[in-house]
Amino acid sequence: MRYRSRDQIIAAILRLCSGKTPLNKTRVMYGAYLSYAQIVPYLALLLQRELIVKVDKGYSTTAKGLEFLRHYDAMHEGDSE
Repeated sequence: MRYRSRDQIIAAILRLCSGKTPLNKTRVMYGAYLSYAQIVPYLALLLQRELIVKVDKGYSTTAKGLEFLRHYDAMHEGDSE
């Protein structure tokens, strides 16, 4: 896998957590191809910035997080990832 920017990783996490059911830390970790040591600071950052919210034992993307994704996708429209 090629190197990804911080924004790409954040967008991947937000996309994963935007489903109907909240995802636990392990599912987010595997879905975003990150280690435990990598996922912990990202989840803390996203919680602090209110882009995700902890629901029961999982994480879900907030409206603010979905807005971030819309802007991210608009900025990277046409990029080959």
